[in-house]
Amino acid sequence: HAGMLALVRRRAALVPRHVLAYPGRLQPSAMAFRGARSIMTSSTRQSLTRFRNFLPSGGGVGGTTKMLLAMNVGVWVAWKVVEQSSSPLWFRQVMNQHFVCSNQHCFAQYSFHTMLTSAFSHTDGWHLFTNMVGLFFFGRSLEMAVGSMQLLNIYIASAFAGSALQLYITQRRPREVFLGASGSVYGIMAFEAFRTPWQVVNLWGI
Repeated sequence: HAGMLALVRRRAALVPRHVLAYPGRLQPSAMAFRGARSIMTSSTRQSLTRFRNFLPSGGGVGGTTKMLLAMNVGVWVAWKVVEQSSSPLWFRQVMNQHFVCSNQHCFAQYSFHTMLTSAFSHTDGWHLFTNMVGLFFFGRSLEMAVGSMQLLNIYIASAFAGSALQLYITQRRPREVFLGASGSVYGIMAFEAFRTPWQVVNLWGI
């Protein structure tokens, strides 16, 4: 018994006094949080604060997603009008000047806005359909999490990034045009995947 008592006393000496004095006031989760907070540097805390300020503006109901869907469909309808032989010449010129992108558009005509506007154009109905399915399901989920404005920012930034990549790929073919919302949709899908990598996104319940 004397040896066991000595062992208990040695172990008790290793426990901080504030834990011995207030054994019921400190819960394991609180102790772990305090330890982690003391280890974090000020720069790490600032980075986490900025990241939290970016994400938690949720509560969106899909308004921006619906707006982007409507804009894509509207531009596709405009292209269908252009395909008609009876469409006005000025309308064809507007669509071909402002809703497709190429190296010639950007670097010869300085129409850099086409890096964004071309992300609302599609070559055919199937091209539009596949992009809009991704935008609807992933965009709606992301908008509910980060908010309408952040979703719009991600769509625009991804459009510019996708167009920049296409400009680099086609730099030896300056007249080759490209269009489509694939860059924006892939950006939204990638952001959602990194935000919640284990979340299940159902497509029509499948």
